[in-house]
Amino acid sequence: MRYVRHVKGALTVTAATAACHTLMSAGYAWVRASTAAGGDTMFSGAFEFLLTTAASWALMPLLLWVGMRVMGKPATPC
Repeated sequence: MRYVRHVKGALTVTAATAACHTLMSAGYAWVRASTAAGGDTMFSGAFEFLLTTAASWALMPLLLWVGMRVMGKPATPC
């Protein structure tokens, strides 16, 4: 039955998307606050932006992999 497999995948994707959205919302709020505090300083908030973006890019594949392992799908080579 493939329906169960699709439901597992949908649950995993939904949870990973929610976690990444929360991370990015908080991170980009941090960037806006840092930019506002920096005033006219060039590249103010750049470190926060890069850190938030890198964390979200690294988090999504990791969450998808962990979620599928928890749901019982075996790891397959790409």
